[in-house]
Amino acid sequence: MDGVLLLLSALLLSRVVPSVRRRWLRVGVGAYLALMACYAVGNIANDFWLEQVWKRHWTHWQTPDVLRPKVTVAWALIVLASVVIYAASIWWTSRQSLTQSTAS
Repeated sequence: MDGVLLLLSALLLSRVVPSVRRRWLRVGVGAYLALMACYAVGNIANDFWLEQVWKRHWTHWQTPDVLRPKVTVAWALIVLASVVIYAASIWWTSRQSLTQSTAS
């Protein structure tokens, strides 16, 4: 449940990021929200797998724990995914502003 709330919070707050005036703050908040969203997805996947699959003894494999940041492959994937999401959001925002400026 915590992962779902984090993901919803990140998605709702991401709508406000373009309106932040100071560039350094906009970049920081955008990167933080991308990391928060990826952490939430990892947390949701871990919760689902643990509660619905592993505890019912359908498999012996557990997903890696991502509750605390550690130097692991799972956290490397979370950070990599957050970089990709942040870069995609910058590309999308610049594309939107380019489209609006050419339409005017």
